[in-house]
This record gives sequence, C-alpha cells and structure tokens, in this order.
Amino acid sequence: MVEWYRRDADYQQIATDVEQLVAHVASTYSGHLTVQDPHGVSVDLTPPWPQWTIADAMAEFAGIHLPPPDDATGLHAAAVAAGMSSINPEDDWETAFYKILIERVEPSLARTGRGVHLLDWPAPMAALSRLSRSNPSVAERVESYAGGLELSNGFSELTDPREQRRRFRTERLRRHNRQGSLLPVDESFLRGLARGMPDAAGVALGLDRLMLLVSPTNDLRYLAPHVMEHRGTE
Repeated sequence: MVEWYRRDADYQQIATDVEQLVAHVASTYSGHLTVQDPHGVSVDLTPPWPQWTIADAMAEFAGIHLPPPDDATGLHAAAVAAGMSSINPEDDWETAFYKILIERVEPSLARTGRGVHLLDWPAPMAALSRLSRSNPSVAERVESYAGGLELSNGFSELTDPREQRRRFRTERLRRHNRQGSLLPVDESFLRGLARGMPDAAGVALGLDRLMLLVSPTNDLRYLAPHVMEHRGTE
C-alpha cells in the first residue's frame, strides 16, 4: 500500500492526487494513458476522471434507489425488484449494499472504460472520515477505480475526538454483537485528536494493483525488473 495525507485539503483534492499519480505512473511505465485491465478491457486514465456519488451509481447501474441505512427490508425489496437473486432476507443493510456494489456497480464501471471516482458513501460507512457538511447522511469518502479495478480508498479526515470516540463505541458494540469479541479503543489516537488536528485528507492506494494495471501483460513479475531499471536511471 501507498498512503499519503494532505493538510488543509478534502476528499476532492485527494481524488485529484490519485488520478494524477495513476496517470503519471501509466505514462512513465507504459508510454500512454490507455491501458488494459486484468480482464483485457481498455481503460482511459486521462484526468480528470468522471465522478459518481454512490447513490447516483446505484440508481444508474443497478436500478436501485438506496433507502436509509436503517431500512434493510427496503433495500432487500429494491434489490429483488431490480432482479438480484443473491440478496437474502437475512442480509443486513451493509451486506446487501456490498452485494449490489460488487455484482452490479463495479462491472458497470468496468464497461465505462475510464478511471472513475465513487464519492459520498453512506454515513455508517464513514469509519474515520468526516461527514459531509452539506449532507450529513453521507461521508466525504472516495474510492477510485480504473475501470472495474478498485485502486484506492480516501476520505476527508474526521478531526472531532468526541465524534470519533462515539464511532469507536458503535463499532465495538456492532462487532461484539456479531462476533462476541471487543476491540480495544485506540486511546492514543483519540488523545492525539484532542490536541487539535487541522482539516486534512488521506488515502491508501494499492501499489500492487497499480503495477498490475500498467504492466503490458498484467503480470507483476514482468514489471519488477523494469521498475528497478528505471530507478537506477534517476
């Protein structure tokens, strides 16, 4: 993984960082900005990349208008109406959400043949990210894709220690109810937030996936010696 953080920035600026880095690596190692993904589909990585909110992507590519995260029954009904047989009545909202994302949205992103950003994830999936100031039902989180290949996950950082503690407690309870175990609260992290943290954004990008994408054969073994050769000329 490659991680970086930017002070006084938000998830939109991080999204721009990602597409510029990916375009630079593709141009450097493959000589152009159109590459073949591991499934043999051509992907244009030229910035700027199209952006889709999660809600719009679900509606466009799956034919599903997302109900609120506390309405698992509504999401199940919408998925069944859209012809998804893999959704079970026992699935909670998050499980059903990811089935839709993986089975309907990601394959559709692959067919666009572009680098693309998925933004504004449902608030319960915020984790460490800040909620949108204009729409608190979504988090300022962005996942970036090359066609259907997910490359990175980034977000505007949550800097409020009280809100972060509340989320840790909620996640601990959810995990306990599912698995019977409790994770320790990261008190050192919370103490750091309490000292004061400026607005910031960060991202983690799968370096192996990026190298796989730009390799002419989609094979990391092919690319490794070429990367070392390039490093030797710098």
